[in-house]
Amino acid sequence: MLLDENELFIFDWDGTLVTSGALIKVSKMLKARYRLDYVLKHKEEYEVRSTNDLVMKEGRSRIVSKMYQIYARFSSVKLKPGSEELLKLLKAKKKKVCIFSDSNATRLLSETRRTNVIKYVDFILSADSISRYKPDPSGILLIVDKYKVKKSRSVYIGDMASDVYASKFAGVNACAVADGLDPMPLIKDAKPDYLFESTESMFKSLRLGRPKAASRRR
Repeated sequence: MLLDENELFIFDWDGTLVTSGALIKVSKMLKARYRLDYVLKHKEEYEVRSTNDLVMKEGRSRIVSKMYQIYARFSSVKLKPGSEELLKLLKAKKKKVCIFSDSNATRLLSETRRTNVIKYVDFILSADSISRYKPDPSGILLIVDKYKVKKSRSVYIGDMASDVYASKFAGVNACAVADGLDPMPLIKDAKPDYLFESTESMFKSLRLGRPKAASRRR
């Protein structure tokens, strides 16, 4: 079972815990690294032997931070149905809960505060901070290293096929929700370990103790 098999739950942000705005959707559509065919052709680029050489960078400049603050005032961020309940459940079960996202660091921190998600999360990491973007698994590996949890007891939850492959490259369990940016058929092709129709259905399944397992890796 998903809850029993994992101690560390790492979530994507856009499309997984919150709805994605048009700007985010278009941005991801234009980036080749999010496409499954591109990922499959460039697997060797995402082999990470060690995270020791990664350095956390300073935050963005005041000007850039101010721009994102202005953007936040005119943008609406909304938790997907079941997101808050799912995080509450995991914390009640004494699980470690983290977020790793390609979202801009300033926006990610701002939105997790505005949605009150930050009170359920142990650690938040933006790919901006290490300049390694999914499906590069470096961010996932850094979090696993930080909490000293076995990879076999860690799971990454996302809404895109590239998220599934980031999990596979990291050697952790892959969980996908199919109500985000990628459709169910594309996510199925990536063969996640766990697959749910939505974030809300994931919460309901875990609450009832009936997680859906896809093709389990051996």
